[in-house]
Formats: sequence, structure tokens, C-alpha cells
Amino acid sequence: MVAAIYLSVTLSYSLLTPAWEANDEVDHIGYVEYIVEHGSLPPIGTGIESVQPPLYYLVVAAWQRVLGIPVITPETNPLLPGQDLMGTQTNHDYTPKQRVDAVHLHELRLVSVGFGLVTIVAAYGVAMLSTRRRDVAAASALFVAVLPKFNVVSATVQNDSLVIACCAVALWLLLAWQQRGAAPDRGRRWLAAGVGVACGLAALAKYTSLPVLAVLGLLMVVEGIRRRRQGVLDVGVAAGTAVAVAGWWFVRNIELYGQPLAQRAANEYVTQVMANLVVPVRWLDHDRFFHFLPKVFVGSVWYDGGWNQWQLPLKVNLVLTGLAALALVGGLRVVLRRRGDRHLRVEPSAGAPLVAVLAAAVAALLIIVRSTTQAEGRYAYVGVTAFAVLIVIGSAQYAGMSQLLRRAALWVWPVLMVGVQVLVWRDFLLPYRGL
Repeated sequence: MVAAIYLSVTLSYSLLTPAWEANDEVDHIGYVEYIVEHGSLPPIGTGIESVQPPLYYLVVAAWQRVLGIPVITPETNPLLPGQDLMGTQTNHDYTPKQRVDAVHLHELRLVSVGFGLVTIVAAYGVAMLSTRRRDVAAASALFVAVLPKFNVVSATVQNDSLVIACCAVALWLLLAWQQRGAAPDRGRRWLAAGVGVACGLAALAKYTSLPVLAVLGLLMVVEGIRRRRQGVLDVGVAAGTAVAVAGWWFVRNIELYGQPLAQRAANEYVTQVMANLVVPVRWLDHDRFFHFLPKVFVGSVWYDGGWNQWQLPLKVNLVLTGLAALALVGGLRVVLRRRGDRHLRVEPSAGAPLVAVLAAAVAALLIIVRSTTQAEGRYAYVGVTAFAVLIVIGSAQYAGMSQLLRRAALWVWPVLMVGVQVLVWRDFLLPYRGL
């Protein structure tokens, strides 16, 4: 049921959002078309997204070949005289070639829809392993499924959809591995390999995954040492598979650019084409971290419309953020066993991974904020599954002692997101829909 709801909402977003109007969609599709046209990865300097790892674009390029779609020319219509940015949404007066390309773009978006579905399944799995309750698992997955900005990310061509899915699966597999016990077990060894594969794929999807992968790796090492020989072997398997999956990319970067992440070459190129984007500051710079970050994050974490940057009303964003903070506090109390009961608790083995992944997602956002003039909430979605579990169980902590009210409170966040969906559809998706 949750999967069906997700697909109906996200496919609708994908169909209603005009071509090229999501976050940097023109640049993302440019990366794909370079692969399709040249049969190789683009070097840094052939587009603003050429600084990104390649996995998402390779998958979309393969999908394009399967569909038999010729090379797409990413281009949008020039602004008409007197036309504002919002007006471009209702004036996609395509040439025949542009119309065909727009249709093909909608077909390529299906890859992201599929990755989003993987995240929904993983969110259910993470919540189930964390709480052993189907209602908590369903509510957590449903929250992610109807979170409007997640729908935007999963409905359009951009690599956030893949990195979110990979991090969600890595967390899910880590929890499953932890809960298999320390005795020799072939199934546990396969789970360890799965953690490594998921981490390697996440590293190849987007670098916002790296803080999450670091904490997952640390947690696995600590647990592996505790389990002694069998645990250490599992850690070795996970590390080996991760290197086997992603190592080639970082070696390639060292050979071509002298650094594993090619940061120097990427920053030099981005600064040339977008002078105001890469502007590093000191940690805790007052203007960047205490003014710019809160303003942009709060305005984008629940929903913004992508390229056109249509946002929810400020009061809605503030109320949602405040309620989320309260719910998160409640969830953390359950993890720390200061609140909660035998009917609603987090498994001891799951508490640290949930909190660590959420903290790593925040760290990923802060690293971006320190180095660039970007602070969009979607960058922290690498921890969205952990966040979903914590706020769902946290909301129930404010429902008193009644078990009936506590069960009902688990669904507060999915219901709130449905309310936000009504605003988005009424004020944005339907009025500005188009090909």
C-alpha cells in the first residue's frame, strides 16, 4: 500500500513538472548525454555536474539505450520579453525537436522514481528492524513516501535519488547484520558483503554519502571487534566489497587530477563558471551558519519547486520545523531509554546507527554549507530513513499514557505531509503543470 501511494504521488510529480525545471536538471541530463554520445565519462570541465561521481548517470544512460532514445539536446526556451521566471512554466512553446526531447526526458525520469521506491522499501525495513512494529514501519515509510521534497527528488533527473537509496539500504543491511548474532553464519557474511556493496555504490553516487559511510564503517568496526574473529572477518568482507565496487573511481581521480575526490580541479572549474558558488568560510562563520543556513534549510527541507524555487509559506515551514524538532527530541529520548515503554522502544542495537546516520547527514550538509553558498535540505536526505523512524516514534511520546492515542500519534507526520501535499498541488503543481 505504501509503495502504491509513493508511486502514484511521485509519478504525478514527474508528469506534471515541466521538462528542465527541477534542480539543475539541464546539467544532470548533460552528463548523461555525454556518456551516451561519447561512450565515456566526461572529464571535469564539460558541465557543472561533471564534478560528480558517475553511477547515477551511467544507469540513466543505460536506460536511455534500452529505450532507444537518441541523444537529447538539453535546452530550455529563452525568456520572452517581459516574462518572469515563473512565467516560463506556462510557456514551453516547443519546437518539434524540443517537444520530442521533453517527452524523452520524462521517460528518463523513471530511473529516479525507481530509486525512490528502493528508499521507501528500505525505510520500512530500517523501522521494522529498529522497533519490531509494523505500524511504526508503515508510518515511517509513508512519511518518506509523501514528503514533498522527496517526491521532487525522486521524480526528476538528479543523482540525489540514488545516493539517498544507497544510504538507506546500507543502514538497513547494517542493522540486519548486527542482529544476526556472533556465531558463524553464512547469511551474516552475505549481509556484510551487502553493506560493503551498498556503501561502494553510495560513494559512486554522490559525495554527500561519505559522512554516512564513515559512521556506518566505524559502527561496523566496533561491532566486529566486539565479536572477535567472526566479526573481524565480516568487517574485512564489507571493506573488500566496498573497495571492489568503488575503488576504481578514486584511483582514476588520483591518476587524472591528483586527488581521490578531485576537489582542486572541481573547485577551480566551478569557480570559473559560477563565481559565487564555491566560497569557503571558517567553521561557525556567523553569517553563513547562523543566518544563511537556517533560512535556506528551513525553506527547502520540506518542499521547494526546484529551478523556479517556489516555496511553502514561511509560517508553514517554521511550524513544521518546530514540530519536527520536538518529535526528534522525543525519538532521541526513546533511544536513550529515558522515555518509552515495552510497547514502543528502539532495539538496543539500532539506537546508535539511527542517531549516527542522522548526525552524519547533518555533517554532510554542514560541509557543503562551509564550502559553498548552498544549504538545501535535500543534501541531508542521506539520513531521511533514520529521521523518519525517530520522529515517528518521538511523536508518540507526547500522546500521554493512552495506548490508543500513542498508536494514533504514530501517523501524525504522514498526515502532516498529506496536508503539505494539498498546498503544493493547489498552489504549484496543478497551476504550473506542463510537459
